[in-house]
Amino acid sequence: MERALLGLLGGGEPLVPEAPHLSIGMEPPTGVKLIAGYLGFAGAILLAIGLILEWLGLKVSSGFGALFSVFGILAVAYLAVAYGLWNLQAWAWWIAEFLCLTSILSSLSLTRLGMEIQGASVAINIIVAAYLYSKRRLFGVSL
Repeated sequence: MERALLGLLGGGEPLVPEAPHLSIGMEPPTGVKLIAGYLGFAGAILLAIGLILEWLGLKVSSGFGALFSVFGILAVAYLAVAYGLWNLQAWAWWIAEFLCLTSILSSLSLTRLGMEIQGASVAINIIVAAYLYSKRRLFGVSL
């Protein structure tokens, strides 16, 4: 169909080239696996914390229980992003980059409030954001 349209338009390249999304049948690079594994582990820990708080009767939110508490919502989000990164999904790339950026900004804003800077957290998030940015084409993201 595309070739027929190109023939009608006089041939040549498509007006909007497809992003080189290579994830179909492709295994993610080791770095992406490590990031996805970390996010999956963090999601599991957050879910465990939410369930323990529910078991102890210490609800974080107003009566919705652990799965709808702050910890449960964060756990599900982390697990979803881990799954998406492992499967090289563009939406997961965007969310992971956003999480890195917000973590960097929150660490730096805590410093302005007089709290000690979380240097390791800032450095790790900068490295992760830069690494994911370098792998953006694997996720089908072109900037």
